[in-house]
Amino acid sequence: LSHDQSCGYDGYRVTNSGYDILALHNLKSRGIIAGIGDKIGTGKESDVYLAITPRNTQIVLKFHRLGRTSFRDVKKKRDYFMVNSLSKNKK
Repeated sequence: LSHDQSCGYDGYRVTNSGYDILALHNLKSRGIIAGIGDKIGTGKESDVYLAITPRNTQIVLKFHRLGRTSFRDVKKKRDYFMVNSLSKNKK
């Protein structure tokens, strides 16, 4: 939950972490998961975690991050895109 005063009044909004907590609480309350483990992957639009069920079965949770990043931001942060764009600018 974050506090926002940019709109001229006191307001609150749920952050991505807040949505994650709500989703995990829902999965736990419904008896689908008993615990969450390590992050095993991060992609352009999702994060993947190991989890365990109440019956000790290992499962995978995938949190989709729609709108979290744009491909332009990914291009700025990855070295191989920078090398390619630098070589194009030298021509």
